[in-house]
This record gives sequence, C-alpha cells and structure tokens, in this order.
Amino acid sequence: MLPEPHERTSQKVALTSSDVDINSLVCERSPHLRSPLGEDSAVVQLFKALAHPMRASIVYRLISSPADVTELVAFLGVSQPLVSHHLRVLRNAHLVESVRDGKRQSYSLIDDHVASIFIDTLEHTKEHDHDCHH
Repeated sequence: MLPEPHERTSQKVALTSSDVDINSLVCERSPHLRSPLGEDSAVVQLFKALAHPMRASIVYRLISSPADVTELVAFLGVSQPLVSHHLRVLRNAHLVESVRDGKRQSYSLIDDHVASIFIDTLEHTKEHDHDCHH
C-alpha cells in the first residue's frame, strides 16, 4: 500500500502495474467513488479553484509562509482588488484561510493537504514531459 501523504519522503520509488492495483487502491480508500464526479463535487471545485494561474500562484506562494494582501499584490504584480477576488475563490474552495492579527489580515493554506496536492502536482508535471505520447 502507498504511504499516507504525511508519511511520504523525498525518496523516489519506482512502481510497476504489478506493484499497485490503482482501482483497488481507489476503492479501498474511497468506496463511494464508483460513479462519475458531478460538477458540484468538492474535488471538481477544488481543481477548478486551482486551475486559474493567479490562484495557483497564490497557493504556490503560501506554501512557504503566510502572507497578507500587500505581500501577495507585490508577488503577483496585480491590483489589490484582483488579489482579494482570487483569495475569496480560494477561501470558498476551502484551500486558504485568513487570520487577523491586529490590523493585519494574513492568509495561509488551510492545511498540509493543500500543499501536498500542489507539490505532488508540480512534481508530476516536472517528471512527465507534456509533449510525450502516453
């Protein structure tokens, strides 16, 4: 069985189809996932929220540390209202949370799972050349 996200290490392990039966793994972890995901599925909404380059960049930035809107505006090079709009979408998708510290409103990833999803996806895209034919 594959390790849970919190048990993962940076060590790469080569798996073959004989090592892992992905259908069994999916059914074991989520037995209710035997039908297609609908438009209102939380998983679909999560990936939709991450699908915009601005929101993906915000998540990418927040992996390293929390930031306020001013820091995100400087990082992204866009207007404050635009950053606030994208933060609202990320909050509604339960990816980002805000914490008020006096006058400062700081934003961070809601939990380590968000960072894991993003980092795993980033590593996957680096491992696989998107010009390949598989």
